[in-house]
Amino acid sequence: MDKSLEKTHILHRNKNGTISLQHVLSGEVMHSSIGPREEASLLYVEQSEVKRRLNISTLTPLVLFDVGLGAGTNALAAIQEQLALDTPKRPFHIVSFENDLSSMEVAFENRADFPFFENMENPVRTLLKDKVWMDSDLKIHWEIIETDFDKTSLDTLPQPELIYFDFYSPKTNPHLWRVELFEKFLKHSGPETEFFTYSSATRIRVSMLLAGFFVGYGNSTGAKLDTTVAATSFKNLKKPLGQRWFEQFVRSDKKYPHGWTTDQERELLKRLSLHPQFADLEFIHVGSKIAAKTSSVELKSLKK
Repeated sequence: MDKSLEKTHILHRNKNGTISLQHVLSGEVMHSSIGPREEASLLYVEQSEVKRRLNISTLTPLVLFDVGLGAGTNALAAIQEQLALDTPKRPFHIVSFENDLSSMEVAFENRADFPFFENMENPVRTLLKDKVWMDSDLKIHWEIIETDFDKTSLDTLPQPELIYFDFYSPKTNPHLWRVELFEKFLKHSGPETEFFTYSSATRIRVSMLLAGFFVGYGNSTGAKLDTTVAATSFKNLKKPLGQRWFEQFVRSDKKYPHGWTTDQERELLKRLSLHPQFADLEFIHVGSKIAAKTSSVELKSLKK
């Protein structure tokens, strides 16, 4: 293995025997303890119903924004659904965003430990070399935009139907989980765009809501009780956040989005109480920790 690649990512063995990558600087491990392939399938591919979407006979491509390419696990897991079809019915356009391709390079150099590269060796070589791989027979167009995402313009890109958001955690990359970044996604999204991420943190869900998304609970991955799904249309959420979540949000001392302070509590409560997702709530409970500063009557009045 090229020694220069080891400086940013190294191999990490999970308790169940699967291999993941570990970021040297932060110590953070990619994917949960269930392993990269399992998480990619459960959290992203199955939950976003890629198989169903690719089975639609249409010339309109299924556009996937793979935000945080990493080792390539999520994109490759999605591509497997196209490869499994006897005859591809719908074009599949994947746009992967990544500022450090060494993670995918390390994984590919050690592909015996990463089975998701099976039968994809030549496409991945082409992708890493040219930053794009296309196959007209398979109707696949996969490209990499190698840059810092927060500095990237989306204006020239197609609207995504799906967004897989898989950056390192807010602890490692807080600037990539801010309200402004989710607003950037919303501005470029279409009426049926759906957004999937592993984080279930209250402040992340709050950030998505403040950006204008509708937000719900995502499936458990085994290692996490639940994850997060967001959408531009409320009807596309299977398990939307509701009154119970709002009550927990009000009581939480970890509800403030990155860059926000406790001095902005009233503004935060007002903006979320006015979000159309919570417009029909009849009663909003305020826990004792906040009641001294904001009574339930005050909070209700914010919605008027």
